[in-house]
This record gives sequence, structure tokens and C-alpha cells, in this order.
Amino acid sequence: VPGRALVVRRDVRVVGYRLLTRDARRAERETLRLARRHLLRRFLWARPGSAAFFRRVLLDLVRDRGPRRPAVDLARHPGQIHMNLLPEARRQRIGVELLRMTYARAVRDRIAGIHGFVSADNQAILAAVRRVGGVKIGPAYPVPGLRTPEGGRVLGQMLGLELPK
Repeated sequence: VPGRALVVRRDVRVVGYRLLTRDARRAERETLRLARRHLLRRFLWARPGSAAFFRRVLLDLVRDRGPRRPAVDLARHPGQIHMNLLPEARRQRIGVELLRMTYARAVRDRIAGIHGFVSADNQAILAAVRRVGGVKIGPAYPVPGLRTPEGGRVLGQMLGLELPK
């Protein structure tokens, strides 16, 4: 759907993106189907660049006794946002601007609410979400497979934002 996917460019180079779904339940089913297909058909689990990550995911899930991400009330927050910026595009208010544009798009599309995951130490986005009425959903949790540059576990935070009707 036009407008729900945005690409951030610097000259001709892509440095980030934002995706917005109206219904996370439908999108999640399709995402899982595509992920399984790519994992198996393209052997992502065995490639040198990705095998270590998938091993870490499995080990973390075993250690954590399953995923620890808090449940999201999809009746209140059916939409889902996913944003990512390359390190060179961070700390320049690009993420905050993408969030502002996402909020406006979700209101225009009459989505009841949106949710998303953010690194728990991303203070700029946490503050921006709070400014527009967003709330944390549950406590911060260890994200399977992800590591800090020092090798520690990355903590994630689920966020929710109800939108005006």
C-alpha cells in the first residue's frame, strides 16, 4: 500500500526504512511464511554470515525458556511499525521524523493503535513515543540473538500508541 513503506535515502544510498501494517495478525502470518521459505530454500541458517546469529537465537530461546516478549493487546494496537536506520543515519532526528510521519499516516488510515519494538536504550525514540501519548507495554526483555557491540544481550521494549478516532 503506498505510503505505508518509506525508504530513507542519502543521495542514492538507502540508509533506512519504515514499514507500517494495519493488522499485525495478517502481516505476521505472511512474514512467518516468507521467513520459513527463505530459511529453508536459501539455506540462511547455514550461511557463514547468518549461521552464528541463528545459533544464538536458538541458544537464547533455550536459555530463556522461550520468547519473553510481552503480549500486545491487538484490539487496542492492531497496527505494527518497523523502522531501522543504519548507524550513520542515527542520532540525526531521522527516526523521530519517521515516527511523526507514521503517526500521521496511521491517523489518516484510521488505525486504532500501533505497536512496535525498540531497543530499550533508545532514549530518543522512547521520549518521542511518550510525547505523542505512547506507553511501554510490559517490562524490557532480552531479544533472542541480538548482541551489543560488547557482546551483551540487547534488551527490547514493546511500545503501544492508541490513536485518535
